[in-house]
Amino acid sequence: MRVAILGEEKKDGFRLSVERLEHALKEKGAEVEIDSYKNLSDMMECIVEYDTVMLSQSAVEKLADCLEGKGEKTITLKHGKSVEVIQLEDVLFVEANLKKVRVRMKNREEMYPITISKMEELLSGKSFLKVHRSFLVNLAHIRAIEGYYVVLDNDTKIPVSKYRVSDVKRQYLNEIEG
Repeated sequence: MRVAILGEEKKDGFRLSVERLEHALKEKGAEVEIDSYKNLSDMMECIVEYDTVMLSQSAVEKLADCLEGKGEKTITLKHGKSVEVIQLEDVLFVEANLKKVRVRMKNREEMYPITISKMEELLSGKSFLKVHRSFLVNLAHIRAIEGYYVVLDNDTKIPVSKYRVSDVKRQYLNEIEG
């Protein structure tokens, strides 16, 4: 299989993504040859020679995720000048902080330059619940619901909006009942 990818090979994040894709394809038994192009016009000159053409690093990462069985288990976020793949099972909650979010994971927390509404879109359908205008919570890490708070595995209490409390309880019960 011949693959053409648009991107700068000298950039670490890009090179790692390409190597990850190549490894994942070889693990699946595919014979693969990957070429990268710095600009679209060079790529277009030889496009007919390729079986697959990818126009972005995120497309490369998504394909590698799917091949590695991580498609729905991770999200990719910008962090400074790099891109970070986050395991969703490690995320306890997400908190809005102006036009950024604070992501609290099992062993650390980080700030990312993304709004809570964009984060909610990314996490849609992935066992995360908006419990308050400023908080998204991973249902898998809720230990209890006490009044207007959800209590997480690490004993953190997250406020629940009075308008959302019945919906939060219903979805939590659905999650624990399987």
